[in-house]
Amino acid sequence: MENFSNWFSRCAGDWCSYRRYLTLPAKKDDTYATEFTIKVDGEKVGIEWDGDASSGNMNLTIDGDVLHRDIGYFTDEPNDSKLERLDEDTVVLHSAYDGMEFREEIRLINDDKNRLRQTVGFRKGKPFLVGQYWEERVLR
Repeated sequence: MENFSNWFSRCAGDWCSYRRYLTLPAKKDDTYATEFTIKVDGEKVGIEWDGDASSGNMNLTIDGDVLHRDIGYFTDEPNDSKLERLDEDTVVLHSAYDGMEFREEIRLINDDKNRLRQTVGFRKGKPFLVGQYWEERVLR
């Protein structure tokens, strides 16, 4: 069984995320920045964020190839994501709830100093949201 804890440990630290969201079919474009911190303790992952559009925190537990979240993207309810490893630097999260499905791909690059993320949200099999992120590790 894949050990995803090692990959999440590589993500630990402070980050700044430059985000662009495209809401479909109207193609409404929203761009903003978010600062966030990832803390990893074995199978437990905590994320805190503060940005132009929102702030909050999320607690995750890695259970084999399943990631348990205490909240979701568009819900305050807990949900799970199936984890898929594409290569040593890239993990894909597959989530589904409330009639929506999400595919989020996160790739570590540049000796783990940056992350590229892309999220696509589907409703009734059709994309309704595309998110693209350039994330830079903040050295303090």
